[in-house]
Amino acid sequence: MEHPKHREDLFQLSESDALIQQRYNELRQEIRKHNRLYFDQADPEISDHAFDMLMRELLEIEAKFPAWISPDSPSQRVGEKALQTQTDRHIRPMISLDKVFDIENLEKFTNKIFIDHPGSTIHAELKMDGCAVAVHYRYGKLVCALTRGNGEQGDRITDKLALMLPQEINQWKTAELIELRGEIYLPFSRFEHFNNERAKNGEKVFANPRNAAAGALKLLDLEKFKERGLEIALYQIAHDSRGQIDSLTKSWQALRTLNLVKNSWHMECREGSHILEAVAQAESQRPSLPFGIDGVVFKVDSYHAQEEMGSTGQYYRWAVAYKFTPQKAITKLLGIEFQVGRTGVITPVAQLAPVLVDGSSVQRASLYNADEIKRLDLRVGDWVELHKSGDIIPKLIRVLAHKRQQDALMWEIPTCCPSCNKPLFQDSDAVALRCINSYCDEQVQRALIYFCGKEALDIEGLGEKSLRLLYRLNLVRSVKELFCITAEQIENLEGFGSLSAKQITTQVMEKSAVPYARLILSLGLPGIGAGLAKILAKETESIWHLISMTQEQLLQIDGMGPVTGQELVRQFAQLKPFLVGRTVTQGPWQDVDFSTRSFLEILELIEQQVLKPIYPERLPVGEKRPLEGMSIVITGQFRAYSRKDLTERSELLGARVSSSVSAKTSVLLFGDKAGSKLEKAKKLGVQVFDEGETLQFLGLVEKPQ
Repeated sequence: MEHPKHREDLFQLSESDALIQQRYNELRQEIRKHNRLYFDQADPEISDHAFDMLMRELLEIEAKFPAWISPDSPSQRVGEKALQTQTDRHIRPMISLDKVFDIENLEKFTNKIFIDHPGSTIHAELKMDGCAVAVHYRYGKLVCALTRGNGEQGDRITDKLALMLPQEINQWKTAELIELRGEIYLPFSRFEHFNNERAKNGEKVFANPRNAAAGALKLLDLEKFKERGLEIALYQIAHDSRGQIDSLTKSWQALRTLNLVKNSWHMECREGSHILEAVAQAESQRPSLPFGIDGVVFKVDSYHAQEEMGSTGQYYRWAVAYKFTPQKAITKLLGIEFQVGRTGVITPVAQLAPVLVDGSSVQRASLYNADEIKRLDLRVGDWVELHKSGDIIPKLIRVLAHKRQQDALMWEIPTCCPSCNKPLFQDSDAVALRCINSYCDEQVQRALIYFCGKEALDIEGLGEKSLRLLYRLNLVRSVKELFCITAEQIENLEGFGSLSAKQITTQVMEKSAVPYARLILSLGLPGIGAGLAKILAKETESIWHLISMTQEQLLQIDGMGPVTGQELVRQFAQLKPFLVGRTVTQGPWQDVDFSTRSFLEILELIEQQVLKPIYPERLPVGEKRPLEGMSIVITGQFRAYSRKDLTERSELLGARVSSSVSAKTSVLLFGDKAGSKLEKAKKLGVQVFDEGETLQFLGLVEKPQ
């Protein structure tokens, strides 16, 4: 599909397209948040199915508006951030699998393979709900094990896998390299026992076995790791330097011979009816399995055929994951809690009698807004049915009206804020209830939590619990007070000590030198996610330049929609009565909302040089971007600069940096251990530059060692 010109496309957005773009920006921000919770913190807030639906919606929008896609879109990125321990690059990338959610699309995918590649066999195996790993044996000895990480490199967990797998395998002594792929998981029985013990000790329980397994992989203490009782299911010999394993069928045969297979179910499918049979068999096994599965993976059997078919960069073209319909459960509604968000929006959350679904205990479910309570007709003491697909916050589907008591009372929708008790307000064109009290305790606390969180300034040690304590003790009640806190004020508080207090104040000082994009994101501006914050940071010279822009000027920025532009101008207008040039006046701020007060405080901190924005490198005014219109791929390890540095430099010069090589790639920049991307670029006749040529191409100089 031909990409339309960015600015022309945005200028001509219809009202409906503008709403779509607003939803697209919301999706990008929401998906990034859930990726971080799932991969980095092993503590997801939504089900796998709910996440898949968000990603599916994002991909549908990107298919319609391809010009909106940027390199930092969730559709262009793979997996988790590597842990803060030793990491290594994967020999072959661990790319995500594309997903289908119904038989019709599964058959469409597999039938295309049967038609385009006559005689092909498609291999079916269980899609386990665990943590993907790669394991390397060299000349029969276990030498390396890595988590999936970001797909390109993962965290080294060799010491842990040595407790779960043979350290030597005689049959592989002549093989320079054998690479295995598998899933680490926690059996349901161990998960239940482990959570019961944590509950007895007053510790936070894990939402599901996958989270508990991911948490165990981050443990440094091997004895504690052993106590967790994890197991590994190997499903593939992904590489055999001897060339003996050239298909999934041979891979399974070899793994079974060596007694390395925990569950041996798989099927070889040679026609459409076999595909349907595989789904039926896997679903029938699901209730009796000792571990969680959420679908069936279908892969072309031949490794040679896989290589020929290749990948899109984000997904393999030779594999797909069919996802089961989310499981359901029935439980009792115990209550409804009305929570206040940082923007004042009131969100009802259902409190449920604990129910085990697909191996995890569910006690809460978001109800989104008051209209959802009315739609479901929820009453006190109702029994409800909910969707669940292995994670923590599901969706209520319906009320079991036949189990309801005749005199059951309806839930009352609050008219006053549950935090500050001020009257709630509802826009005529919105369903959400909102607290408009700019001094509402809960709003202020949530705004401070966001400001210090990973999406914004990322101040370690100042999590929700710590900030709520500091707020309660009147030590931090505004952004400005955050930068005035001293170690002496907090070292004797509950949960702190002299060391942690010093670390927090040091962190606050270090994070006061804040990248401009993070500063924009920390403001909590309407419609501004991480991607758009990064774009604004590149397109505006300073925070002062940003707040002086008109709606017309904002709409000239790629990625900015009219709704978001209008909201920003409204927000900026609230600042202007308190600004004289670049000076913040000490006018009466008490009547403005917390968001505006915080914005003014941040500007004041910048004026006083307490906060020091780090503005990105820019080309001189009027200088042409020499790489405008070029598509660049960066691969391998560089000595002088990180790949992030090279990416930012390439984008500064006007190029679009892609993660995959294609015939449309203008040039490939490669360092050491470049691998398959370099080989593919050469086959396609793409121009390639080594590190020295790369520095010259990008106008950089060698950094001194």
